[in-house]
Amino acid sequence: LKTMSYAHCRQSFFEKFRRQAPVKSAIAKMIKKFRETGSLLDKNRNRQKSVLTPGILQDIQTAITRSPHKSLRKLSAQTGISLGSAHTAVRKMLKFYPYRMQVFHELIPGDYAKRVNYCRWFKNLIRGNIGVLDQVFFTDEAWFHLSGYVNSQNYRTWRTENPHNYTETALHPQKIGVWCAISRRRIIGPLFFETSINAEAYQELIQQFIALLQVDERNCWFQQDSATAHTAASTMEILHEFFGENVISKGVWPPRSPDLTSPDFFLWSYLKDTVYRSNPRDLKQLKMNITRAIEEVNERTLRKVARNMVKRVDK
Repeated sequence: LKTMSYAHCRQSFFEKFRRQAPVKSAIAKMIKKFRETGSLLDKNRNRQKSVLTPGILQDIQTAITRSPHKSLRKLSAQTGISLGSAHTAVRKMLKFYPYRMQVFHELIPGDYAKRVNYCRWFKNLIRGNIGVLDQVFFTDEAWFHLSGYVNSQNYRTWRTENPHNYTETALHPQKIGVWCAISRRRIIGPLFFETSINAEAYQELIQQFIALLQVDERNCWFQQDSATAHTAASTMEILHEFFGENVISKGVWPPRSPDLTSPDFFLWSYLKDTVYRSNPRDLKQLKMNITRAIEEVNERTLRKVARNMVKRVDK
């Protein structure tokens, strides 16, 4: 080792561990430390006596209980302890944890009973046999913009100088509509559309969906929300003509309840987290990304989604 160069050392490190080797200065520092101490371990440091006395902990607990939205930085300034000590006191000693605010669709007074009634209806439908959901298709549509969505408040670049990062958006952003139907067994779709959904356009999507059903799915249940195009008289006539009474729509499906349908609580967020990773440059590539992402959702995942839906209904 005495005759090994730094370059040879770094090459040997890479060949053995298959990861980037330390830089020359780091290797030199380790050699010097080993020669002086005979070890690469850090010496035990003498720890200062903790300032978190029972009295201070009580003051911290009182302050955080009175103002649960208070930041640890403010708590540190008010109590006269370091930010690190405040973190230790709150998280490790007092067992307080930060919880984020959750955003839900606003419900009006009449919605609560409708949601409970639907959940009871759902539990009666499956009667403890989750396999029934192999024959229940939950449907929805969503828009995907070509440029995706960039929240500038959540995007930061740490540099010594301003790199002037920017993203370009079109005056009239290109977008594509996507319609899907999800059961416990598979996803039918994506079915694409480019204009706003009216009753006529929606009925065309339904006809495409029906054509894609397998023989053993022809007696399935069909769920939709209560959008105007969905519940138009001409639309409902088509649905009842094919599905009979197996239609979960207005009157059964509770309004403002995206937390109970798999396209909303699972599929759209999954797709929008996936399809923009390769930065699609045109609508053709965006469609390909959406189609590929949906094809990658396997039956095991869909079974987990179905179990999640049952848990949500139980709650």
